[in-house]
Amino acid sequence: MTETRKNYLMSLGVAVGTAIVGVVAQTVGAPWLLAIVAAVLAAPGPTRKLLTTFEFATAVLIILTLATAVGTLDYALGVFDSLWFKGLMALMGLSSLLCLLFRYSSGKGIPYVLIHLSIIVILVGGAMKEQLKQTGMVHLREGEATNQLQLLKDGELSSEVLRLPFSIRLDRFKVEFYESDLKLYVFRHQEEGPAAELPAKEGATTTVDGVTIEFVALQDHPYVPTPGHPPIQVKMARILVDGKAGLVLMGRPVINGKLALVLDEKNGEPKSYQSTLTILDENGQELNTRSVVVNDPLIHGGWWLYQSNWDPRDLSYSGILLVNDPGLYVSIAGLVMLVLGTLAKIRFRKRNREGVLP
Repeated sequence: MTETRKNYLMSLGVAVGTAIVGVVAQTVGAPWLLAIVAAVLAAPGPTRKLLTTFEFATAVLIILTLATAVGTLDYALGVFDSLWFKGLMALMGLSSLLCLLFRYSSGKGIPYVLIHLSIIVILVGGAMKEQLKQTGMVHLREGEATNQLQLLKDGELSSEVLRLPFSIRLDRFKVEFYESDLKLYVFRHQEEGPAAELPAKEGATTTVDGVTIEFVALQDHPYVPTPGHPPIQVKMARILVDGKAGLVLMGRPVINGKLALVLDEKNGEPKSYQSTLTILDENGQELNTRSVVVNDPLIHGGWWLYQSNWDPRDLSYSGILLVNDPGLYVSIAGLVMLVLGTLAKIRFRKRNREGVLP
């Protein structure tokens, strides 16, 4: 067996073994078991040497890539929150650290340091996110201000409240709706859902079970719901059914043989909603004013303020999601280092091929 093949097989064994320890640790509630694995692997000997090889890095990256794909396709599996996945990530970080400590030489240059250090920095950022990230909600109506944040725990609102170093005021909340959709629906008896939908436009035609229905015109019609009740104006559709004239009032089905015709108008769905927020200091002085919409937050003092929810029964209310993630900036710094290290490595190799470097 060649040395390379042996290294690959041993690397897969170490990775799978670490994953198994992670599963056991999560089952018995003893995450410290992974620390024992890390200490054994980092100790002097052939195992530590294996962790600094190209074959080991390749094997672990393949497993992590497959696990990431599975976790992304089915988030309910909880791959990213599992100890075995975190153990594999820590294994990658340990490998990078050992490479820097025991495999670095001046001939490898800055690219080698940047790439391996970037992996460690990214993993540190992920650990900081898990331990230090804070998420919560503030509930405001137009004109109201608060510095009280209701924290989220495991995705659910908790009773724990955090006082912010600033206040948030809702100056305005605005919802835009899509246009209402008025249609003539054709139903078959004892069937769920319409068999056909006819837009309320002159000349629109559909055929169901050999019956041809044509929309002629839409008009208002005085309707008396009960004797003695004042007439109210409702929408009415004039139609042709196989060439014969007919009328369909809004909300009053018309039976035609085995078909039922219903004129209905669905209220417009929300197109967008945005909040105009102002950040206030402890003395009530305005620091920042900005409109926020979904996925376009206001950022202040390390906090990201997102438009989160609204109440169709109260269009003055807005729910704002706040996120404070110190690990995000550390992870971004690691990604920048990884990009710079990769570019520097490409340049390093090019110069070496050209004979610039010894």
